Amino acid sequence: MVRSGILRVRLRPLATSLGALSFALMCPPALAELSDAIFDDGFELPCPGAAPGVVPGAGSALLLRGTIVTPTVAFVGEVLVQGDTIACVAASCAGQPGADTASIVETKGLIYPGLIDTYNTTLNDVFDENDWAPTQIYANPSGWFTDPKYDALVEAKQYLNGATGSPVDYGCEMEKYGELKALIAGTTSTVSNTGSPSRACYGSLARTIDQAT
Repeated sequence: MVRSGILRVRLRPLATSLGALSFALMCPPALAELSDAIFDDGFELPCPGAAPGVVPGAGSALLLRGTIVTPTVAFVGEVLVQGDTIACVAASCAGQPGADTASIVETKGLIYPGLIDTYNTTLNDVFDENDWAPTQIYANPSGWFTDPKYDALVEAKQYLNGATGSPVDYGCEMEKYGELKALIAGTTSTVSNTGSPSRACYGSLARTIDQAT
C-alpha cells in the first residue's frame, strides 16, 4: 500500500518475524539523476517512477523500485529482498542474483530500507539490563513504575535530559545514542516517544517518526 508517497510493506511472506530480518547490504547505494525534486514544501512528495503496481516474477525475490531514502542520501533506485535479507540497495540491482526473476514492485513512493521500530523510548536507551531489568511478570505497564530501582532510573534520565530543574541537558546526546543503537540493530526509523518538543537533533542518525524536525 502506498500512502502519502511512502511505501508501507509487510514482509510476512518473507520472514516469520519482522524482527528477525537481517540486512546485509551487498552493494553500496548509488546516486541517480532525478526527474523531479525529492524534497518539496508541499505535504505530498513528488516521487519519480512508473505508476504503482506489481509485476509477478518466477523467483522468490522482491525488487522494490522507488525513491530510496537512507540516513545520508536519497536517490531513485531499487531494493532487492532475498528471503529475509536485503541483498541490494542501489540505483540498479541488475546483475545481482535473483534480480532477473524477482517480482517487481513499482512504488512511486519513498522506500526506507530497514526496520521500523513502532514503539521505543529512545532517551531511555542509554541504559541497559544492567541498570534495570524486570524481576517478575507484571499484569500491566504501571506495575513496574512502583519499583524503586526503575524509579531511580527514570529520575536519572530526567536529570540528564534537563528536566525537573536539572542544570544539565544531554537530551540530544541521549537521542543520538539511542538512534545509533537502533541503526546497529538494522532499524532506520523509530517512534521514539521522547515526550519533548521537536528538536533539530532528533532524527540526525535514524529517522525519528514522531518528531516534526
